[in-house]
Amino acid sequence: YTNIANLHRLYHKNRLAKFFYSEALVIYRVLAKREPDTYNREILHLLNSLAIIYHKEDKFEETKDTYIESLVIYRTLIKSDSDSYRLGLATLLSNLGSLYFSNNMLHKAKEVYPLALDIFLDLSKMSQFHISQL
Repeated sequence: YTNIANLHRLYHKNRLAKFFYSEALVIYRVLAKREPDTYNREILHLLNSLAIIYHKEDKFEETKDTYIESLVIYRTLIKSDSDSYRLGLATLLSNLGSLYFSNNMLHKAKEVYPLALDIFLDLSKMSQFHISQL
């Protein structure tokens, strides 16, 4: 389902892409109950793809809900392997802050942006990526 969804997204057939991403999510959520460390990564990729489509369609609530679901998964995964997921979490928080900012929810953006920045700065001290990536 994921590859079919990716093709539809590539050709801007968002309705079909969302359908196939959603179908893939159903399967991966079942698998993640048995092996969360393996399948939650795939769920994060699917949610990110859906969030991109929702954002392009100016669907604030759907985009926000998708980001929030991803945030819950990241916070779970970080407990077992923080180094592997910190950059993804920081990027997600930055995207969520940008979503709030672009929808004039400045108080929410002010809550989220510093969390992302703290992680980015901490990662830059650890030399896991260059500050120029910001």
